[in-house]
Amino acid sequence: MQLALKDYGAALKDCSAAIERNATLIEPLLCRGQAYAGLKEYQQALTDFDAIISLYPQEAPAYRERARVKLAMKNVDAARADFEQAATIFQQQGNTA
Repeated sequence: MQLALKDYGAALKDCSAAIERNATLIEPLLCRGQAYAGLKEYQQALTDFDAIISLYPQEAPAYRERARVKLAMKNVDAARADFEQAATIFQQQGNTA
């Protein structure tokens, strides 16, 4: 909810608390990465998205979000590669989102 309201500080706090309880859940890592990105703390965001991809290499939303961060950091080629990977995984899974 906080992410939708762009309350990145509150989202960061809640997601970090969930990660402390279980660091292998996708949703809190994804949420915290998005909160970091919203705060323009791009390296921390990349760390969370990289952690998801390391644990769950078929997690397309992590590639998509990592691509958005790389694009914000003006790393266009790396962003493109991640967007393409996300699209491939989404397609393999029969998703279009």
